[in-house]
Amino acid sequence: MAESFFTRHTKERFSGKTKEQTELLRRRELAYDTAALEEAAGPLEKIAGQQLRKVVEKGLEDPESYERFVPHFEQCTDAPVLTLVFGSLDDPAYIDQSPNERPELLTTLYQSVVEKKVPKLGTLAQAAFTLPIMSDMYPAEGLRCTFRGPAARAASSAEQLNRMGQAVLEGALEVAENFLEIHGPDAKINVWGFSAGTQDAMFVTRFLGDMLGRPVDDCTLVSPGLGMGLGIFAAWPVNLAADKLREKGFTPQSFHEATYKYSQEAQLKEGKNNPRGRNFKVIYGTSDTIIPPFQPGGTIDFINLARKQGLAPTVIEYKGLDHITMPGELMWQKAYGNDPTFERNRPSLWSIPETYSDPLCIRKLDDIFSRFSAEELPFFAELVSERNGMTIMDDMEPHMHAIADWLVKHEICNVATGPRYLWVRNKEDLVDKIDPSIKSFRKQIVAHELPRVLRELSAIDHDESFKPLYEMTQEEKRPKLISEANSQTG
Repeated sequence: MAESFFTRHTKERFSGKTKEQTELLRRRELAYDTAALEEAAGPLEKIAGQQLRKVVEKGLEDPESYERFVPHFEQCTDAPVLTLVFGSLDDPAYIDQSPNERPELLTTLYQSVVEKKVPKLGTLAQAAFTLPIMSDMYPAEGLRCTFRGPAARAASSAEQLNRMGQAVLEGALEVAENFLEIHGPDAKINVWGFSAGTQDAMFVTRFLGDMLGRPVDDCTLVSPGLGMGLGIFAAWPVNLAADKLREKGFTPQSFHEATYKYSQEAQLKEGKNNPRGRNFKVIYGTSDTIIPPFQPGGTIDFINLARKQGLAPTVIEYKGLDHITMPGELMWQKAYGNDPTFERNRPSLWSIPETYSDPLCIRKLDDIFSRFSAEELPFFAELVSERNGMTIMDDMEPHMHAIADWLVKHEICNVATGPRYLWVRNKEDLVDKIDPSIKSFRKQIVAHELPRVLRELSAIDHDESFKPLYEMTQEEKRPKLISEANSQTG
């Protein structure tokens, strides 16, 4: 998907990092250097961070206001779908207002960018750039319930953070129970969370799964970590809360342990009915300084733990975007009708690493390539290699990546050990020495076949009846595994 107008014109200015700052974001020390992270923050992160710091400062003085949260309901479509949304830290002064009413910081900043970039086109042309607001980033299907607050997720005690987690859970479960009573137990439920809200989103996802006896239909987490117990110490905008915790003798690890029950880590490890694969999406920006993805307890640790638990999350990475410009990009894309979070169309199976070790998916690939002879496959590999040029495998379009992966595993292609460029194995013997007329004929055949293979891989994506094993429940897996074992022994 092409970058939006806003990101295209502001990425380097608002999210750019020096080599030293990039290295800082990838350090793995648990003693978070929040001063250095703040220094590395992009200009929009700094503005947002300063606002959050004021919210925390006021919250420490007025805990009652700090702990308030308000659910807001909006009927987006008539579909029997409940979408629960948990956003980032919210200023208690505004949580009574609908998410659609109050202009957000990003909206104001975008307006200034538009005015600077298209001044010569006049006010009419500027008006054509419909400016998104924060709620444009949220899913808009069925009944949407957006929880604004509590800001006290940036807690100053373990008791406060645990109490907030329990209160939000009870509120969300009540909403879900009322919805299911009206629409029936099979009604669709989606959960969506951003930043600090991903802790509530994951907690609610886990307990809704327990209540339903099945996973929620979709869970999307934008900039998650392993838990606010670590995140409060890592996020420089809430360092006032972290200072209070240090005064009470807490370290990041001990506070994480004291609030573990409500953490994302606990839900990943203990949830029996968590969503999987294409129904469990994780989105992050690589230049995020507020929830640094590569540092301990950050998004990469969350992804790795989810994979270890067999959840095979769909990961969407935005290179070079941060905690503000990445969600800003999602807002812009959705405001102009695109689908960056795969709400209308599910993500491709072939974008999930676990697909390539799943026996059912491997069988699909083997069936597709079984119609090619041993003499034709090197020509097919040459065509794929030529089409992708110097594109590394990890950056290929998912269906083309699936083809390349099969060719490599069957030793028809090789990849470089570093950047993983693709090339044909033994090309000099298998392709170049063949009679030119035969070579031309075979290349024409495979040239006609490549689009067909790509269509077949796309059809697997859209086949609602097909699931890889990693998306199945234990009950669904058992007959599939027996059938697969029988087919192999037969």
